[in-house]
Amino acid sequence: MTETSDERLQGDIRKRTKGLERLRSDKLLERGARLEALSSNREALRSQISRMRETLHRVLREDSTLAERIRTLFREQGVTIATILTALGMTISTL
Repeated sequence: MTETSDERLQGDIRKRTKGLERLRSDKLLERGARLEALSSNREALRSQISRMRETLHRVLREDSTLAERIRTLFREQGVTIATILTALGMTISTL
């Protein structure tokens, strides 16, 4: 090999190394963002489940008719229940 081809090869290696370092840096930033989003989603899910649990306990302890209990449950947790029912429906339709 000649000296110019060695220099060219070293230049190519440096370019590839820099590109890989940049890609690695981008992936690390993306990973950090995903972990942060996962953490906040986990907290939101926990609070949503605890709210549902509190509502269920309160509704079950009340001295009211079943229809009133169901109305209260859907009024306070309607979006959550609708989401769960939608997810179940999609799962069943997939199977």
